[in-house]
Amino acid sequence: MVLLPSHTLIFATGPLLLSLSGLLIFSPTTILSSNTISILGSSMRIRPAAFIPEPLLSGSAKPLAAQSSNPLTSLTRSAKTTLTTPEHELLAFIGLLLVFAALTQMVLATPLRYSRSTLTSTKSSEGKTVRKSTQALGEEMHTLLSAQTLWQTLAGLHVVMASALVLAIYLLKSAKYGSTARVGEGWDLLANDVVFTVGMSDMLFWGYLYTVVKEERREVMAVVERRMVEDEEDNMR
Repeated sequence: MVLLPSHTLIFATGPLLLSLSGLLIFSPTTILSSNTISILGSSMRIRPAAFIPEPLLSGSAKPLAAQSSNPLTSLTRSAKTTLTTPEHELLAFIGLLLVFAALTQMVLATPLRYSRSTLTSTKSSEGKTVRKSTQALGEEMHTLLSAQTLWQTLAGLHVVMASALVLAIYLLKSAKYGSTARVGEGWDLLANDVVFTVGMSDMLFWGYLYTVVKEERREVMAVVERRMVEDEEDNMR
């Protein structure tokens, strides 16, 4: 039995993605200079992103990224204090993509909503609980199982792609595994602690969502099997 249903998890990420998109559009340095990214990047020995500006703080007010003794920091961080216009436009575009992703997820997650107590029964006009007809149940099961299959596929793809990205960044760009190797300018811009943190978060969330949807699918199939047995018993009487 799952703690939170899949549609609740997906709907809960909607406001989070919208909040992140707002920060990326209006205040991207709030995210890029966060301590969470610095802690995870430093602990995994991932080089900081070269495009992140140095904070305009000093002393104890500096984020952990600015105080870190990571030797890779001095090699990758520039001395600039603001994002360039192309960088700001790119982050704003990513923020708009997050808005589209949040709205799309909330729309596509609607068919995942179901209640085990009303899955095979409904309320009559007199307020009594009656069994759903086989046709009505079949239509609802088809919609629900199709949505679960869709989200299982999406979650599996997210986990595979995010895992590949995280593993590649760790192996090719960490201090332990050849941090000085040049794979390509585009990859050099992609392989940093910011992308590593995003990929790790994406992998963990979608991996958990995959297990939740899988468990819900098992519960739905068990309900369908019980209903089929009940129908067979009714036909034999």
